[in-house]
Amino acid sequence: MIGKRLVDHDVVVSSRLSLARNLADFPFVCTCSIEQLDEIQSLVQERLGDCPEFQEVCFGLQSTTVQQRQLLADLAAVNQCEAAGQYFPEAFEAAGVEVPVADGSVASVEINDEDHFRISVTRSDGDLLAAWRTASELDDVVEAHFPIAFSDKWGYLTTSPADIGTAMRVSMTVFLPGLVATQQTEKLFRSLQQKNLIARNALTAQAGSSLETTASVVEQPADLFQISNLNTLGVTEVDLIRQVEEALPPIINLEREARAIVLSQPQSIIQLQVNDAVQQLCLLALEGEENKVLTNQLLSRVRFGVSAGLVSNDVIGRVFQCFSLASKRAKLSQAIANEEYSEAARIRDHIRLLEDQLSRSDIQEYGQ
Repeated sequence: MIGKRLVDHDVVVSSRLSLARNLADFPFVCTCSIEQLDEIQSLVQERLGDCPEFQEVCFGLQSTTVQQRQLLADLAAVNQCEAAGQYFPEAFEAAGVEVPVADGSVASVEINDEDHFRISVTRSDGDLLAAWRTASELDDVVEAHFPIAFSDKWGYLTTSPADIGTAMRVSMTVFLPGLVATQQTEKLFRSLQQKNLIARNALTAQAGSSLETTASVVEQPADLFQISNLNTLGVTEVDLIRQVEEALPPIINLEREARAIVLSQPQSIIQLQVNDAVQQLCLLALEGEENKVLTNQLLSRVRFGVSAGLVSNDVIGRVFQCFSLASKRAKLSQAIANEEYSEAARIRDHIRLLEDQLSRSDIQEYGQ
């Protein structure tokens, strides 16, 4: 028997809200000189560095590896292991792997990307109003320290005309393996366009205004999608949040119906597919091979196993060891480049330990 149905966390992985802002005293990023971009960076550090509201804010972009780990952690953290009555993150700790935080929110600020500022708040739930409150508070601080490019007629001015107005992007990351497996995504995503919403690949979608077409999304080998607003002009921030929130219940219902169809096949087949995916992920990690398309496809199977309650604590811990190994290798290269040889030696020892734990003899157990 499949475990009891999860709450909406089995479909809604996370929510995100971002605000684009530009400084009135500088040209847009696309026409700024190197000196002007450096000046903007310095002003940000000078004026916001000591603000209490920004002490816990991350500056810069999140890597794909971090995104993958967070998305898997969000699913695992809400999927209870009924036999032990415990949550999966305890298995990550037992495996000696750093555990991403699956609760709460993360705020970040991107500087001089497409716009001078993009304030983003990502939550591991669907509470977009809470994300809006956090982003709005940070935005108030920014506007108190900088003159912002704003028009009484057009609203906030941005590099892309598609973002003017509220300059706000609201999105939900949804996990739709059932709809992908039953080939129902194309019809669903086209219906979203009638509601001024669009679907994008969650792992490649950027916070900026560059939007992929619905057709291109359907063609991608993905099961994680970002549902977000198309319009930012002529609507309020609360209206945009409601647009996205009201589109979710039908998507959740369709996905659960599709999963029931997929799970009607023998459970042993699904379990074998999940085990095989874990085996291949471990082999890729040991060999140091970077194949993002294949990795995403394999993680799709693992995520589906997590959402269906078919993945054990040990398997989840093993997958996180794969991510940790890739992360440690990147840190080793950076330490060597910075001539931090004692740190490099410490990281190398950790890599050898992880490689030993991911030995091929252990991996074969998952493929049997």
